[in-house]
Amino acid sequence: MLARVRKEARKKQPRMFLLAIVIDGELAGCIGFESIDKHKAELGFWLGEEYWGQGIMTQAIRLFTRYGMDRFGLRRVYAYVFPFNRASMKVLEKAGYKKEGVLRKDFEKNGKFSDFHIYAKVR
Repeated sequence: MLARVRKEARKKQPRMFLLAIVIDGELAGCIGFESIDKHKAELGFWLGEEYWGQGIMTQAIRLFTRYGMDRFGLRRVYAYVFPFNRASMKVLEKAGYKKEGVLRKDFEKNGKFSDFHIYAKVR
């Protein structure tokens, strides 16, 4: 995976771009764009539980989104969130993302279907 990320980062028009979130020399999380396609990209992120509730991911999303819009010329950054993941919804909203709707039965795993909430920030 890391080799793929490095290779993509060197491209003029990468399809993905990921960064580690490091705190006190330790990996705390990750944030990245997947499916970069001309003017839009999907945002993904995670943060270790011991770092929750400190505003770290909200700030990371704000900075990373701004960077992506400047670096890659993005006009739209979007994120999919499972209905049970209220913390990610809250973080996205604090970072200036707006909920656009619910994609009903959009995700399938082991024969079970789940909705996705979709959030986006546009420039």
